Amino acid sequence: MYSRKSCVAFVAAISLTAAAAPAYANLVVDGGFESCRSPRPSPPPGWASPGADVGCGHNPRLGAWDADFHGGSAPTLSQTISTIPGHDYEFSFWLRPGVIPNSFQASFGGTTVLTLTDAPSSGYIFERFIVAATSAATTIAFTATGAIVGADWSLDRVSVQDVGTSSPER
Repeated sequence: MYSRKSCVAFVAAISLTAAAAPAYANLVVDGGFESCRSPRPSPPPGWASPGADVGCGHNPRLGAWDADFHGGSAPTLSQTISTIPGHDYEFSFWLRPGVIPNSFQASFGGTTVLTLTDAPSSGYIFERFIVAATSAATTIAFTATGAIVGADWSLDRVSVQDVGTSSPER
């Protein structure tokens, strides 16, 4: 038979163990683009884009909004996040290709992690990478082109999570 004291000690030990577990919080501000309030030819809140060819769209994987790339001359969407040099990060997102011809590129800290050319139009595909941070500020960027304006690429559920220090064999 267990005493009340031993049950309280057991619950406290479980709580401490759970508190010590890594959080794996998403470092991306509004990676699901749910801060959007209307379709527009400007970048979603929390994101940067030098042109007017990336905006909030109604083609989400989940939720109500996504980021749409509207053809043009290589529109780019980016965000700079705080990272820890030497740590590994899981960089992931959902992507829906537009019509051919097209191209898409994703990068983490200036290193290209994905390049697609003439990807067939389809539903969303999940992309996931383990990447190492080399500085305290890391820019994630997405660049897309399409055959015509309106040949959208759709991006949704962008996430970057710290998964710990890099392995020595890197």
